[in-house]
Amino acid sequence: MGGGLVGVGCRREKLGVLPSGIDGREIPFCERSAPASEEDIVILMAGRLVEKKGFADGLRALARCRPGPAGPRLRIAGEGPDRSMLEEVAADLGLVGRVEFLGGLSHQKLLRQMAEAHLFML
Repeated sequence: MGGGLVGVGCRREKLGVLPSGIDGREIPFCERSAPASEEDIVILMAGRLVEKKGFADGLRALARCRPGPAGPRLRIAGEGPDRSMLEEVAADLGLVGRVEFLGGLSHQKLLRQMAEAHLFML
């Protein structure tokens, strides 16, 4: 494990594997083209709705990139204790109508959302 990193000086004992719930081999490459307008851009975030996952940061980034009711849309897939707080942050930032909370999704439904999105923010 980590032959490439060890080869450039990283100590083997500092390397580890962090398993992910998503098997990257199941996510096919999907060619994207620019949508007709920025309102048609879909950004996806997915995960457990807890502070360390950075969903509030994603909302603030969306608001900074284009404040107001028009602009790229953000879909958030997942459930967790921070959902109501994140809905409040979205409202406070003026993002109502641009942010959709999808709730928990099956693996297949999440893959479908990934295929529809132009960007995945993590």
